[in-house]
Amino acid sequence: MATKFNAFIFKAELGETKLVVWRRFKASGNMTISYFMGVIKCLFRMYDGHGSILERTKINSKGRRYNKTFATRSHDPGLNPEEHILQKEVQALIGEDKKKAFFTLYYDQSWVEVTLEAVLDEEMSEDDAVVLDGQGYGLVDGYDTDKVVREFAAKKGEDFDALKRELGSDFDFKACSVEEENERLETEDYNYWMF
Repeated sequence: MATKFNAFIFKAELGETKLVVWRRFKASGNMTISYFMGVIKCLFRMYDGHGSILERTKINSKGRRYNKTFATRSHDPGLNPEEHILQKEVQALIGEDKKKAFFTLYYDQSWVEVTLEAVLDEEMSEDDAVVLDGQGYGLVDGYDTDKVVREFAAKKGEDFDALKRELGSDFDFKACSVEEENERLETEDYNYWMF
């Protein structure tokens, strides 16, 4: 019988932007894969109602990486053939080889690369996730993130005035408040983020 671990530490990095945006977070090993996908999307502010795909990255005997689709999530129930997989625990996603656990979550034009960093023997509730560290804001809903950063640096551009009203004129895209991230994780509706 496989060893059951209570918690994992992951590092997730946003791959869509030139900005360095990442989160290190702890998650329960009993969390469902569907909920895990929702946590990742919440951490990077992936707000639009697009479906998402989670791939497991494997390394073959020659050291080459390749991705294999593990689960898809869509608002259309007919497009969720892996529903039984989505209800499995995160531990099933990681498998036996804890040293080579890499994943990629694709969402619209964005993606997040997730790496397992540590396995912990500590108690966590089933739906618990906690941000430990991070850098950068995440996606800006409805906008090209790199374009937004350029407009803020130049203090002008077609979307600058609207974004300045929404985010504030002194907004820092490189900052990440762990306290605010954890507050969002506690208050967000995961029924929304799971898609």
